[in-house]
Amino acid sequence: ARAILAVLQPHFGLEPPYRGPCKSVNVRYFFNASSTFWEPFVYGGCDAKENNLLRAADLRRTCGGSLGH
Repeated sequence: ARAILAVLQPHFGLEPPYRGPCKSVNVRYFFNASSTFWEPFVYGGCDAKENNLLRAADLRRTCGGSLGH
């Protein structure tokens, strides 16, 4: 199971969510390597890192991941 997870986990999966310096409130999703789920976070609107996806379709396209609870 661990080998399968390694294949599905995106290369940026160890990056924590990054809000950025701007003050907007945008819901985005990041891959949480601890839970192995895509989880929501608030993104400020600028200076996005790779672990910042907009839609569920982006999540599936990236690695077939599932949304967390």
